[in-house]
Amino acid sequence: MGFMDKLKKTAEDAQAAASQAVDNKLAEREQAQIAKAEQKEIQAQRAADEKREQDALKAVFRATNDMGDVTVDSENRLLKIRRCTDQVKKESGALMKTGKAIAAVYTLGASVAVEAAVKHATRPDDKIFRWENVRSFELMEDDSQVVGGGVGMALVGGAFFGGAGAVAGSIVGGKKTKKTCDSLVLKINLNDFDHPCVIVTYVSKTTKKTSNDYKKAFSAAQQTVSCLEMIVEQVGKEEAANAPAPEPARMVVEHVNATPAVDDPVEKVKKLKELLDMGVLTQEEFDAKKKELLGL
Repeated sequence: MGFMDKLKKTAEDAQAAASQAVDNKLAEREQAQIAKAEQKEIQAQRAADEKREQDALKAVFRATNDMGDVTVDSENRLLKIRRCTDQVKKESGALMKTGKAIAAVYTLGASVAVEAAVKHATRPDDKIFRWENVRSFELMEDDSQVVGGGVGMALVGGAFFGGAGAVAGSIVGGKKTKKTCDSLVLKINLNDFDHPCVIVTYVSKTTKKTSNDYKKAFSAAQQTVSCLEMIVEQVGKEEAANAPAPEPARMVVEHVNATPAVDDPVEKVKKLKELLDMGVLTQEEFDAKKKELLGL
């Protein structure tokens, strides 16, 4: 192959490689578009399923008690949470900067996520859940937990129930008490893949703790927490009652004969043979004793 032929082949190979790269890029874009369309379809289907479920729950919901931001249907064991949200807009800078994104909302004690939910949350809405889906709750003031509890968990922050003035002692310890509150939110964790948790916002801007707005918000949060505590306690008792009973420990009892076992002559002969092999007995002594034991 001459120089020109080699040059021509090199150019053709380069052109083929460039064409293949373009084809690959177009294929990747096409796959990405397909995946995006499929994801949108899945999300739309989930939204439709959720709407149907919420409509069905609304149709049977009969309010029996109002407590704070929740309404209880004791007969159907349903809980309506008012003004709650479980989504944070994508442009939420606080979450994007920390890299925690929306998943951070689903973790306990995620103060950064809670702050983002307060400032950038989508429009709050009323949602209905079954009692057994409520697993735990956590009321957070600024960066500290005021009170928390859940199914099978002891209530943390009992001082909370002493009134708004008790919050200082329950959340700051030896630190200097703040005179203002920047955020007060209730985070309810659920056994629901579509709604792992929901957030109820009570305070979203700097508010003096001596103000009527703060006292009103705190009182509503207190009532809501009291209701949630009763629900998780009831669910915990039911789950414990319905749990399968543990298998009783098996005891092995050795039966001891009332009378001593009769000596086995064959075993005695074996022992005599061992003594013979060791040279303790002579052959004549072994034979004589063997005949005696076996009755020969």
